[in-house]
Amino acid sequence: MTLDCRNEGLLNQYGQHVALDSERIPRNNAVGQFAEALAKAWAEYNNPRAVVMVVVQAEERNMYDQHLLCTILKERYPFRRL
Repeated sequence: MTLDCRNEGLLNQYGQHVALDSERIPRNNAVGQFAEALAKAWAEYNNPRAVVMVVVQAEERNMYDQHLLCTILKERYPFRRL
């Protein structure tokens, strides 16, 4: 099991009830690294009109993962929003 930013707060709040210590679970920074890679790719493209687009299909099971990725991009990188 790895810990990402979505689960850390839940584990800190409820970890004692399920006998888990959030400090002992390895961190999972994949979504932050993915956001960083997209931001770097956008910068390398060297076109201020370029966009980073995330397409979510109607019955997508990973829509919350994609939403988290978009949230991190908005928080950490100064992209123009459409």
